[in-house]
Amino acid sequence: MTLGECVVLLLIGRLAWRVGNPPPPDPTRFGRLFGRFLEIAAKLSHFALYAPLVIVPFVGIVVQLKRGNALPVLGLWNVASPWPADRAVARSALGAHEFLANALLILAGIHAVAALVHHYALRDRTLTRMLPGATT
Repeated sequence: MTLGECVVLLLIGRLAWRVGNPPPPDPTRFGRLFGRFLEIAAKLSHFALYAPLVIVPFVGIVVQLKRGNALPVLGLWNVASPWPADRAVARSALGAHEFLANALLILAGIHAVAALVHHYALRDRTLTRMLPGATT
């Protein structure tokens, strides 16, 4: 539970950073059409990563509360379940939680491979722009 809560806190910080510091445009050497395709693919892949990062912790919260358990919040206090316990719903939500978490891990792996493809195969600056101290 604490790990999921830490993910939520880190996600909030990351989203705040992303809103305040959008990535700079990066002109591509691959021409207009392929460059536009890469731009759309980047936006879709980031959405595909952020969506389960938001959804998975909240489905985990539903699992905990539908089990009839209190929700421990960072070990500081407990929030009582507002719903009656329903083990069948909790099991279904747990299945969704596990599926989405596994999908998130697979998407993160694909994202990492794509970054390496950009760096080594396409030889563009996508990966190096993410490093601390990199110039845009």
